[in-house]
Amino acid sequence: MWEQRHGGTACGAIAHTQEQLQQVQQQAEAKRERDEKLAERLRSLGIDPNAP
Repeated sequence: MWEQRHGGTACGAIAHTQEQLQQVQQQAEAKRERDEKLAERLRSLGIDPNAP
């Protein structure tokens, strides 16, 4: 079914999905790093980043 719509193979679809997953994982890691840097900066200013 996917092959007919996209002109590829199931293996191609899997490879594409794996590539997308890797991109999302890299984006998530970059966001975690930014979040941690911000939390460190807030703590250095005496602000609890987890405070409500």
